[in-house]
Amino acid sequence: MNGVPLLSKMGTEWKLLHAYLGACAVCGFELEPGRRVYRLHSCKDAQNIRKAERQHSHDLGGPGHRSCMAFAAFACPYFHGPLSKLGKDSNIDPGSPRGAEASLFGFKRCSLMIFAGAHNPMDESAPQPYFDYQGLVEDHRFKVAEDLANRFDQWVLDDASCIDTSVERAFWTDSPADQQEMKALLDDWRQAITSRQGEPILLFGVKYRSFSIPV
Repeated sequence: MNGVPLLSKMGTEWKLLHAYLGACAVCGFELEPGRRVYRLHSCKDAQNIRKAERQHSHDLGGPGHRSCMAFAAFACPYFHGPLSKLGKDSNIDPGSPRGAEASLFGFKRCSLMIFAGAHNPMDESAPQPYFDYQGLVEDHRFKVAEDLANRFDQWVLDDASCIDTSVERAFWTDSPADQQEMKALLDDWRQAITSRQGEPILLFGVKYRSFSIPV
């Protein structure tokens, strides 16, 4: 790998490019079309989804492979244990507790939602893009991340059959070549998205356009 990974850039640009390429939010390799997608949720969010959002739930974060999301639970301090909280500088819900029991959810499919009125989806003045997770089909609850350990090895084997690690993954550094590639991909994404209408969706009183992943 050349350059330093752009961890500070893992925001809107990465989110849009992963959706455009149909890539896992964790490993950056392709999410095989037609397979389930996965996302981690706090106790409160998981309860809301089970109760009222099983068919459509919305999240600022993108989908991943099951084994990758399990790995994220091990690696992310927020999901590690019941006393964990989001940092005070979080732009999602500062200081929010994870809760007693988090969950790794599996969904049938996922779409990207972008603000219908934004000419440039990366405009900071526009509402952030959301992911629309559709059809809850798996619910793996855990109090501590290690509760997933006895299933992790099998999930890695299951995902190994559908993750092609021989191709370049969607992950970029601060190297000039990577920066140029990101810019070119974003330009391609803008051109592709402006030529399509998408499905109109109203979320929190805001009009969005929804596109299947890969966009």
